[in-house]
Amino acid sequence: MSLFGRGKKRNLVQQAVTRSWRNEDERVALLEALRDSGLAPADALPLLWTRDPGSRQVALDLIFKNPDGKVLLMVAGEMLDQPPHKRTYVTRVFGQVPGPVMREVIDGLLADRTTQKQRLGWEMALALEGDLGRHYLTLAVERAPAGTRVTALQRLLRACPPAEMLPLLVQCAKDADPRLSTIAMEALTGLYDPEVVDLMADRFARGDATSRELAQKYLARVAREDAEGIRARMLDLLSEGEDATRRGCVEILLSSGDGQEVMQEILLFCKGLVGWLRARVLETLLTFGDQVLQPAIALLEHPDEEIRTAALVLAENFNDPRIVRSVSRLLKDDDWWLRISACDTLGRIGSDKAVPALVEALQDDNARWAAIDALARIGPHWLEAGCDTPQRTPPGQAAGGSAGGGQGLFSLLGQAPVGPVAEGQIK
Repeated sequence: MSLFGRGKKRNLVQQAVTRSWRNEDERVALLEALRDSGLAPADALPLLWTRDPGSRQVALDLIFKNPDGKVLLMVAGEMLDQPPHKRTYVTRVFGQVPGPVMREVIDGLLADRTTQKQRLGWEMALALEGDLGRHYLTLAVERAPAGTRVTALQRLLRACPPAEMLPLLVQCAKDADPRLSTIAMEALTGLYDPEVVDLMADRFARGDATSRELAQKYLARVAREDAEGIRARMLDLLSEGEDATRRGCVEILLSSGDGQEVMQEILLFCKGLVGWLRARVLETLLTFGDQVLQPAIALLEHPDEEIRTAALVLAENFNDPRIVRSVSRLLKDDDWWLRISACDTLGRIGSDKAVPALVEALQDDNARWAAIDALARIGPHWLEAGCDTPQRTPPGQAAGGSAGGGQGLFSLLGQAPVGPVAEGQIK
């Protein structure tokens, strides 16, 4: 039992706080008396904030040697009124407190109704290390104020591999705070996981500009490794969102492998879309030029009739003379409707190179009138139907040497057999 009464103990603390000694011997004697007085940890709190290092050490020994959560909460409460250098000093000391006690202190601060104590709780939590530190960093990312959440996530990423915190990163990537979302997205770009792919597809379609850029780069890279999985997601997105999303989808699809194979999948997918949406996708494809045109030309010779038809619809919109040769071959296709469509395409392109094939199509009972229309659109400037290569009429001279233009066409019509209209041509 201590020989010092409560009043005597308070008097000793007051002397230390006010530095009431005249020399070093009196100071040492006072410190010895404080140690021998049986001072309770809570009563030693004032010593913690004195300028004298000996008095502070007495307080540290009493308070932190056998730490008590309630007393440490009192210390934390007093820290709010201290200057920054004193708060930093005591915060470092808190780092030596056993985990269970420290958890009691921080949980108490975070549960307090005052904003100041909650903020102090997060400050102390973010200063912890080890498993307890990671626990509170995770909690801070989920619950702390905005600025603290960003700091906590950055520190957590330095302490843990992204793969170990996948669910948290996915959650943060969807967060309304763009800073938190960007940090999480950047961390996730190094992972390949179905959940990450789903997230990136969602952010690519619905995120802000930064998220969309990160997601597109990720998806384009993964598409080269998992073409089948990425293509399915990108095809779904083709029918959603704005023009920029559709264009990005096509870019990712084209980066996933063989262009002809990709275009085949896109064309088959577009068959199931409503007309206006199919037209939007078509407009997007046209902006890619040869990157889309060349595969489309190759698909005009695909063995599947549906793919040939879809490829013709795409290719004709380029209105490029380079497709004439491949489209001309379609005039001998087994499908009568495809032959008629090919005539229409050749007429719209208006190239003389299509004339021989169109002249031959005049013998086709189903495509004859479409061929006639195409020849008329190309123009009445051939000399004879039997010419291997159509020739332009010299300026000032009528076609075929007659007084009126178009006689070459009339000559062809005279040679064309008249047959019954194919079933289905009149609708």
